[in-house]
Amino acid sequence: MQSKSQSRKLRALLAISVLLIVLGSGNVIFGNYRAEVYEELLVEALESDAAPSLGIEGVPSEGPSEERDKTIRLLKGRLDFYRTVVIGGKCFLAMSGFILLYMLILTREATPEE
Repeated sequence: MQSKSQSRKLRALLAISVLLIVLGSGNVIFGNYRAEVYEELLVEALESDAAPSLGIEGVPSEGPSEERDKTIRLLKGRLDFYRTVVIGGKCFLAMSGFILLYMLILTREATPEE
């Protein structure tokens, strides 16, 4: 039989674990989607001589080469950011898994063997 404090502790751990699963899944899904978008734009920018139309206003540059280079740096930065978001989401999912394993261990220890 579990005590009230241990039961409360398990419910809190379960809530934290569910929250981490939701956040981690969202980060992985959204991060992968946005990374694909920016990867396609980066490939387009690297293959063409002109910078792709991003709908992003930038500082006016002196020439098309400078503008292209600036756009490529911007795209690489955003691509790296969304890859980091995916890694963070995977870390959230891993932490959730460890919490669930800890909860399993706690419940096994609290359950008397017959």
